[in-house]
Amino acid sequence: MKTLKAAKPKDDQNKVDVQQRVADIVKKVKAEGNSALREYSVMFDQCDRASYKITEEEIDKAVKEINQTTLDDLRFAAHNIEEFAKRQKEILCDIEEEIKPGVVLGHRVIPVESVAGYVPGGRYPLPSSAIMSIVPAKVAGAKRLVACSPAIKGENRIHSATLAAMSIAGIDEVYCMGGAQAIAVLAYGTETIKPVEMIVGPGNQYVTEAKKQVYGAVGIDFLAGPSEVVVIADSSGNPKNIAADLLAQSEHDPQARGILLCTDENIAKETKRQIEEYLKVLPTAELARISWEDNGEIILF
Repeated sequence: MKTLKAAKPKDDQNKVDVQQRVADIVKKVKAEGNSALREYSVMFDQCDRASYKITEEEIDKAVKEINQTTLDDLRFAAHNIEEFAKRQKEILCDIEEEIKPGVVLGHRVIPVESVAGYVPGGRYPLPSSAIMSIVPAKVAGAKRLVACSPAIKGENRIHSATLAAMSIAGIDEVYCMGGAQAIAVLAYGTETIKPVEMIVGPGNQYVTEAKKQVYGAVGIDFLAGPSEVVVIADSSGNPKNIAADLLAQSEHDPQARGILLCTDENIAKETKRQIEEYLKVLPTAELARISWEDNGEIILF
C-alpha cells in the first residue's frame, strides 16, 4: 500500500463551529419567523424578495426558458422514477394476521400528510434532486408537496432548470430559500409558511446539521454526507477519464471527496498529472481545486 496523494487532516473544531452556528440559526428562525428567514437569506444568498414563495407565473416563465431537449430529459427521468416508486409501493402492503385465537397482529402503511424536498443549488442547479425527492413522495400519497432551493446568488430567483423539474414532479408549493434557515422554516414554520411533517433531500454541511437538529420535531430521510466517488483502476485504466470522474465529484462542494485506488503506479501518476491539467481550464476549477487538494486521495495497492 502506497499513498501518492493524501487528504489533509480534518479539523474537529470546524464541526463544533458548524453545530453552534446552525443551532443559533434554528433558534432564531423558530423565534422570529419571516424576519429571520429574510435576514439569513440576504446574508447568505443576497436574496431579498417581497415573498419567498415562488409564484405560478415564475414557474411558467422558468419552464419556457428551458430548451425542449432538457424538458424531455426531465420528463423521461420523472417517469422512470415514478414507475420505480410505484413498484416499491406495491411491496409495502398492509398486514393483519391472527397468529392465534384472539391475537391479531399487523401493520399499516400510511403516508405522511406533508413532505418537503430540499433541493441544493447554491452553486449549480441540481434539477435531478427535485425529481428524486418529490416524485416518490407524490407516489406515496402525501397530500401537500413542498420544495425549496436557494436563490442564484444576487438574483432573487431559483434556477429555471430546477423550477422546471419541480413543476414536472408535481409540486404544490415552492420557496426560494436555502441553507439551515430553510430547514428550520420547513420544520417549525413562519407567519406565512406552514411547517411540514417530513424533510427529505441532500445539502451541504449546514443543511445536514440542521436536519439533524430538527429531527424529532419533523421526520427526515437520512443525514447525507458530502459527495464522494471511489474509482478502482488497473493498468487498463484511462487517466483522462479517471481524472474527469474525480473532478466531477470534487466540483460539488468544498468537502466532496474523490478517491483513486489503483494497482498501476504509472496510471496513478498520469491521473494525478491529468487532474492538474484539467484544473487549468475547468470552469469550476476554483471549487474543484479546494476539494481535490483538501480531500482527494490516490492510493496504490
